Amino acid sequence: MAQHAAGATAQRKAVGLATFYVGEALCGMDILKVQEINKQMEVTRVPQAPEYVSGVLNLRGRIVTIIDLGKKLGLSPTQPTEASRNIIVNSQEEHIGLLVAGIADVGRAMLSECLWPICGKGHAGRTVKDI
Repeated sequence: MAQHAAGATAQRKAVGLATFYVGEALCGMDILKVQEINKQMEVTRVPQAPEYVSGVLNLRGRIVTIIDLGKKLGLSPTQPTEASRNIIVNSQEEHIGLLVAGIADVGRAMLSECLWPICGKGHAGRTVKDI
C-alpha cells in the first residue's frame, strides 16, 4: 500500500525539462542533468569509436565525448547547422555531449504528463539515461 502511495506521489511531481529537437522529434530531459548547452561543433574523430560517436572536443580543458543523439536513437543523423547544439551532461563522472538539431525551450511538466520514448534499434521505451 505504501509503495502504491509513493508511486502516485512521484507521478504528481513536477520536473523541469530542457527541450530540444532530434530531427523533427521534440524531446526533453531533466534540466538538472544539463551542465551547459554549447555551440562548439569542431570535434576530433575517434578511430574505431561506435558509429553514433561524432568525436571528442576540448571544452575548457575537459575532454567531452560527443554523441549524435539521432544516430544513437536509431533516427536520422544530426546534420550540423546554425541551430545545432551540444547538450553537455554529466554521466557517470564523465562529460558527454548530446548533439541535437536544435534547442526548444525550458519548461515544467508533471511526470504523469510525460510520454516515455518509443524509438528504434532496440531502445523502445528506454530513456537516454538507460542507454
